[in-house]
Amino acid sequence: HDAMTFENPQAFWWFALFVPVLLLHFWHRRSEHDVGASMIWKRALARRTLWQRWRRHVSLAMQLLLVTLLVLAAAQPFWGSRRDIVLILDVSASMSARYDAFSAAKSAAAELVDRFAERDHVAIVSSGSVAHLECALTPHARSLHAALEKVSPTAGPTRVNEALRVARNLLSDDRESLIVLLTDARFPNELDTTQVDLYVLRFGERGSNLGIVTSEVRRTMASPREQELLVRVANFSDEEAACNLELDVPGQDVAAIPVSLSPQAAFDYIAELNDTPKGLVALRLTAADNLLADNQTLHAVAPADVLRVRLLSDDRTLADALAALPLVELSETDDAAVTVIYKQVTEPLPDGPLLLIHPEQSSPLWTIDGPLLNAGIAFARSDSPLLANTDFRNTIFEESMSLQVHCDHEVLAATRNDVPLYFACEVDGRRMLVLNTRLESSDLPLRHTFREFLLNAIRWLSRSDSMFSRSPTTADIVKLDGYRQRVLMPPNGSKLRLPDDQPTLQAIDAVGLWKVQRADAANDVADWSLPSNLVDARESNLEIPDSSTTTMDLIPSGGFPCWPYFVWIGLCVAFSNWHLIQRRILE
Repeated sequence: HDAMTFENPQAFWWFALFVPVLLLHFWHRRSEHDVGASMIWKRALARRTLWQRWRRHVSLAMQLLLVTLLVLAAAQPFWGSRRDIVLILDVSASMSARYDAFSAAKSAAAELVDRFAERDHVAIVSSGSVAHLECALTPHARSLHAALEKVSPTAGPTRVNEALRVARNLLSDDRESLIVLLTDARFPNELDTTQVDLYVLRFGERGSNLGIVTSEVRRTMASPREQELLVRVANFSDEEAACNLELDVPGQDVAAIPVSLSPQAAFDYIAELNDTPKGLVALRLTAADNLLADNQTLHAVAPADVLRVRLLSDDRTLADALAALPLVELSETDDAAVTVIYKQVTEPLPDGPLLLIHPEQSSPLWTIDGPLLNAGIAFARSDSPLLANTDFRNTIFEESMSLQVHCDHEVLAATRNDVPLYFACEVDGRRMLVLNTRLESSDLPLRHTFREFLLNAIRWLSRSDSMFSRSPTTADIVKLDGYRQRVLMPPNGSKLRLPDDQPTLQAIDAVGLWKVQRADAANDVADWSLPSNLVDARESNLEIPDSSTTTMDLIPSGGFPCWPYFVWIGLCVAFSNWHLIQRRILE
């Protein structure tokens, strides 16, 4: 609801001026004394009009009114409704290019805080690899400025729609609200402006850039024991560009590959990494361009490890599918990396990671309520690495089991009735995957994605990175679990304490090597390390996109200031009071 608010309530202390005004008034009245001819004056004054007798009191009232109007004007009154305003600050990689759009956007955000705070409720959300709430809705400018100071640019992509969803969850339906997006407008998808009053402020300028947009080490399909490096360098400018691509492979001299690109062209390079020892492969562009984050990549390489998998079933189709997997060897020993069970479930379950397909018996972890016929997929976690390159849509699941899970688990695929068809769980540090379908009545084994399904499952269960795993990027979020008295060290050398024995989700949104190590360990001693790279053509392309934007002047203030009206009325009162005094003097 519309109401009057005051942006400078400390000015109300000036109401203390009432005291000297009243003291001067009453002191002036007491300063009158009788004189010799007082009788003559009293007779003359007795004939005064009503206005002449009350004029001094009216003058006092006008003086007090003048003080009141000036104090109210100094308090900066504002007429309008309090609003909820969310500022979304883009912290993606392209914002930190050398034209420094991030600093300009951050300064504009601070200006908006000074403009809206104390009158409206303002929140700040940063948008990079993840949307992060930097400061909840508050009218306190000091808290908002402190939150802004802590926001820094990342090397991640722009995920604005996720930030818009976070912003919408902060807003109330019964209050006027708006969202201000401060960005360079280099986001991949159309903005989701559903039920939101959105204003886009664009920062930055057009810049040329040469960047690594693809960089990946992977096993070759022909021979999984061999590795190859695939690189693509793109020229995002209107001029020719030339530089060297430096390749640093463990155990080899640094190689310099000359790169010469015409405008808007790309250069592809493939290098064989056979017999490469365990270590880091580094790529560096020597180009002096506007964005440095895409001029280098790191990849962890290691000799291929063969994983032994034990199959507890006589099913030949499943055995042939497992035997055909690269770097997988069927074994009958108990020390296999992964155990695959089909149909028959025994108690207790075998030790080690388990892949269970179509369990027909109940266990302490789940209960079988009976068969489930013609179950259709209604939900699938397409963003899960366990379903990478695997599409369950239109897959036939004629025979499944209606089961209830009794442990903490993650549903990867489910029916319309929320019966899990594929789920993952971890009990006492042991990983398990359950696929709830009978293979003989399903077309899943006939699909080419069945091979990818088994590869993803074995890789996840064995915690192995030696198979067809893509290189991590600054867009990824990793799960850190099971660490005690450890710190996470980003590439900038800072240390973040990890909670003991609690899972932590971390966006690896900085280019370089991330480490987990003991708090008191040396920097070169790590329990776990992971390289992170920016390989995103949208962030590397510093062209100015065509998008509708606005200016700060067009963002509505939500009301209007009232202090000019108080000043104008005060001037009228001061003139009227002066006129009364002048008449009194002249008379």
